[in-house]
Amino acid sequence: MRLKGKLDAKVPVDRFWAFLNDINEFAACVPGLESVQQVDDSTFGGVIGARVGPIAGSFIFRAAITERRQPERMLVTVDGAESATGSKMGAAITLALAGIGENRTSLRYEADVSLSGKLAILGEMVIRATAGVLLDVFAERMRRRLEAAT
Repeated sequence: MRLKGKLDAKVPVDRFWAFLNDINEFAACVPGLESVQQVDDSTFGGVIGARVGPIAGSFIFRAAITERRQPERMLVTVDGAESATGSKMGAAITLALAGIGENRTSLRYEADVSLSGKLAILGEMVIRATAGVLLDVFAERMRRRLEAAT
């Protein structure tokens, strides 16, 4: 399943880049995030609660930044598992930043997500709708947090 989106914020590109690289700033915007720990400069893990249709659970995940091209592009891989349902998740995420004027930045993101287990049985339509809502919440939180800090 492929998810795409865009977020514009009234901040310079370097501020947006710093935000994406600060796990505490970034994590504060993630809906359902129960915990996060930084392992090293490029790796972090944690637990995120999720509900998709009638199924709810907590995914234990590990994320790794596999490429950084400052300040324009970042590639991230995420793997997670939810033990109660036997569901697994994997994602390859591309984040691309571009200046769109003085003190304005556009973030384009694309995620190629794979699911297995009971969550995958629910079907792409339900999962895509849930993911879309969560991404919208995340993007709005991030925009507000970025703009409030400048």
